[in-house]
Formats: sequence, C-alpha cells, structure tokens
Amino acid sequence: GYDRSTAAGLIAASGTLAILIPPSVMLIILGDQLQTPVPDMFTGAIGPGLLLVLLYGLYVAWKARGLPRSAATGTGGLLSGLIRTLIDVAPLLILVLSVLGSIIAGLATPTEASGLGALGASVFAGEQAGLTYMMGGTGGYLVGYALAAAALGHAARQGWDRNVLLMALAMLAGNALIYVPGLLWLHQFSSGWAQTLEWGITPFLVGDALKLALAALLVPGLWKLIGNARA
Repeated sequence: GYDRSTAAGLIAASGTLAILIPPSVMLIILGDQLQTPVPDMFTGAIGPGLLLVLLYGLYVAWKARGLPRSAATGTGGLLSGLIRTLIDVAPLLILVLSVLGSIIAGLATPTEASGLGALGASVFAGEQAGLTYMMGGTGGYLVGYALAAAALGHAARQGWDRNVLLMALAMLAGNALIYVPGLLWLHQFSSGWAQTLEWGITPFLVGDALKLALAALLVPGLWKLIGNARA
C-alpha cells in the first residue's frame, strides 16, 4: 500500500544504516585514519544509529496511517505479530550483541569478533545452513582451516614467511592440517577410502600445488620489496 517514492526512499535510507551501525567497515577505516580505537568508534556510533532507526520507524508509522488494514488485524493481531517478529530476530540480536559486546568490552579485537560473527551467522542461518549443515561432509575441513590458520600465523610470527623454503614448508604443513581432519571426517560419509580420496583430495591437488608454489615465491619477495622501500 505504500507509494513508490516512500518505498524507494525507505530502502535507500535504510541502506545507509549499514555504514553507521556497528560493526561497520567504514568505522574501522575511519578509526585507522583518525588514530582512534575501533571499539571507541563503535561505541560512539551506536546511539546515532539507533536514533536513526527510531526516526525511520516513526516516519513509516506516520506514512502508513490510513492504509487499508486486514479485518483480522486488531490489538491481539498486532501483539502476536510483534511477538513472532521478536522471536524471529532473537538469534540475530544475540549474534549482533555478542559481536559488538566482545569488541566494546575489550574481550576481542574487531578481527576476532568478525570471525565470531561469521561463525554465528552460519549457525543461525536456518534450514539451508546451520550447525548441522556446516558439519556435513565438509565439516572436518572447517576445523582444518582453523588449525591451518593458527599454524601459519605462528610460522609467520617466527619469520618463516621471509624465506622461500620455510614458507613452502609452512604452506605444506597448513595443507596437511586442512586435509587430515577433512578426510577423516569425510570418510564417515563415503563408502571407503578410495571414494574419500576421490572426493576430498584428488580434485584439489594441482590447484593447491600451484597456490603453494606461488605463495612460497611471492610472499618472501614482497617482504623483501617492503624492506627495500622502507630503507
């Protein structure tokens, strides 16, 4: 029942909330440019963002006056609809509050909180995703990615990414940490090890070998260029 200008304006205006309401990439960039901690940027943006949401809601309610209502819609219908809406958005609210709360409270960096948000979004995604879907045939690989990220991060802190051979060894170890839990888990869904290897490793060997070689050659070279530029 809304006119086109109101509908289009509401969509356009609501889209701008994404760059204001935390977590926002724009706030992270501004924090870097202004030399201001990102948690402080997030804390300062929550109030204005919620104020805009309230004003948008009041404006829509005002514009909706006089629009035709369903005969079944009354006080009880509105209340039950509000309750259903709150139940539907509860997982999203829990996810957003946990991500923002961990950043503002100093319990996690924005990067760590982003990882928490990505995991939580997958868990709360519903029938087409969720934890059960995530832990299907590829569930072991998700565990392997976390292990590989931790191992490669440790190797980088030890300076392995500055040497071609050490970088290649780190990448090889990272691939192993991905494949081992991935294949062990995938084996539970296959008819035998031959099928497990056919599904879980054979199609990816060539691509992984190319990525390993490129990373081993390029990353140390880039560090060398950065060092020369700084000198």
